[in-house]
Amino acid sequence: MIRAGVPQTVAMSISGHRTVSMFNRYNITSNDDKREALIRMEAHLAAIPAEGNVKAIGGHGQNTDISATGNGKG
Repeated sequence: MIRAGVPQTVAMSISGHRTVSMFNRYNITSNDDKREALIRMEAHLAAIPAEGNVKAIGGHGQNTDISATGNGKG
């Protein structure tokens, strides 16, 4: 059911599993599941722009480079 897109809580209700741990015990990961995950991850990574997408926070244009002195002044 999970592979068909049914939410976990709904699948648990239908299957009668009362705990997530018991549900997961029977939700066996197959090689096809792993292959599909890698294909999706590759597609996700290919969609990310080549430039860095990490931005400094709290700097407001100030020098936020932390040097060996630890004071952020270079």
